[in-house]
Amino acid sequence: MLVSEDEARALAARGYRLEAVEELPSLGAVLMRASTSVAGDIGDAEAAVRRDAPDADIDYNHLYVYHPASAGPSPKGVAPRAAMKVGAAETGRGLKIGVIDTRVDAAHEALSGAALTVSDFVPYDAPRPGDHGTSVVSIIAGRSASFEGLAPDAEIYEASVFFAAPDGGVSATTESIVKAIDWLAAHDVSVINLSLAGPPNEILKGAVARANERGIAIVAAVGNEGPAARPLYPAAYDGVIGVTAVASDKRVYRLANRGGQVDFAAPGVDVLHADDRGGYSAASGTSFAAPFVTAVLAAAGRNGRLDAGALKRLEESAEDLGEAGRDPVYGAGLIRPLGE
Repeated sequence: MLVSEDEARALAARGYRLEAVEELPSLGAVLMRASTSVAGDIGDAEAAVRRDAPDADIDYNHLYVYHPASAGPSPKGVAPRAAMKVGAAETGRGLKIGVIDTRVDAAHEALSGAALTVSDFVPYDAPRPGDHGTSVVSIIAGRSASFEGLAPDAEIYEASVFFAAPDGGVSATTESIVKAIDWLAAHDVSVINLSLAGPPNEILKGAVARANERGIAIVAAVGNEGPAARPLYPAAYDGVIGVTAVASDKRVYRLANRGGQVDFAAPGVDVLHADDRGGYSAASGTSFAAPFVTAVLAAAGRNGRLDAGALKRLEESAEDLGEAGRDPVYGAGLIRPLGE
């Protein structure tokens, strides 16, 4: 559960057995597990907690996943700066961007010179994959002799939250993601990229709302489960900017989720990126479109924050695709950097 500091003290005083109490000072909250002496099922226990802490965000420790990056090296693919027009002088200097993803291969030639600060939030002794996070971060801040991301001089704060289970599945817990949001807020990032998706969760929703209150923009991939799929989270939350993927011909990625949660479209088909094998690959999916929007939003902010006026200008300047006006396939349209 996610509670205020006062509610945490009140629960302790009323005899709840508090486990794994974690203060989240940047979000002004406490994350914890609690057990009670209430007999009955979990619903009874939840009802008891809600009586004593009515404003608490209570939910399961749900798992979130990502769309895997490409399976192997590829000589093809559209480089980030070819997919989106970014001025040569726009390097992201002075920007602070947060990414919550897998571990990153910081030794990759495209990332070895990046202003990259990393921290691990996986609570288990389990393997940490490095494919997806390496891809996403390189699209934003990669740089080598043959590759350049959208904002190579930006300061990147990367939180590793994914682990590999014995059955081969890769996922991240709600707890890890929420702790990562608090850590990124402490580093005063302006935007957080979440190229992951999963079920609705009240604790994650509460953390997102608290980050928004601090002026931090949250960008999330809408998911790759197909046009008829249910909305995925956190992209479907109010206060989160949901991103779909389009190809170079501006057609939507065939597996992208659709609905009112789509706010912007961005390049996300056959996007070239650094991989965790030391080379470069091309991949498709909303995961790889989200960092384009993250980079644009970070550059559009003032004094390290994206205000409502800047977001409105980005919506108005987006290239309208599909049906006239905002629609469930492309949202406001293909995002463009301000001043393009």
